[in-house]
Amino acid sequence: MNGYLVQQMPLLSRLGTQPQMASSPETLYLHAARQALKDSQTSEAVASLLRLVNGSFRTAENLLVGMLAKRDQWMGALLQYGSEDEAAERAELENALALLVAQEQQQAVQRLSPGLGKLQALCDYAEFAAGNEQPQLQRLAGVVLSSETDLSVWRTLGDWILTKSDRLAENG
Repeated sequence: MNGYLVQQMPLLSRLGTQPQMASSPETLYLHAARQALKDSQTSEAVASLLRLVNGSFRTAENLLVGMLAKRDQWMGALLQYGSEDEAAERAELENALALLVAQEQQQAVQRLSPGLGKLQALCDYAEFAAGNEQPQLQRLAGVVLSSETDLSVWRTLGDWILTKSDRLAENG
């Protein structure tokens, strides 16, 4: 169970709708740039940046906004590793992200716990369905649902029982 299933059933999960893509990300980039420039932890870096742009706060903002808009071009460079320190930082970041995913998954399973027995029964039925022209359900056969269950299993279950309009399918 994961954010995917929660996204499929926003009312049942009590989390509401999932965040959407911003139609105007420039506003968000500007807000992030301003926050970064005002952050006391980055005051040294901000001072260096302001020296480079002759003290122009607006120019510094614009440069940061431009960088955020193109972060797909440079973000990878931050995450590449070569030295042991960089490898340790990357491992720490990956561990933190894995922990966040695990926590979200555990919370989602807790929210769905009232219906977990029915979902488990569907997984038990999936073995029969997998042998009858629904081979994609083989992943569900013999699975015991829990917060430790692989995300791909939860996605397969969600794809099988939910429609695109966040409703339970009439014919599973």
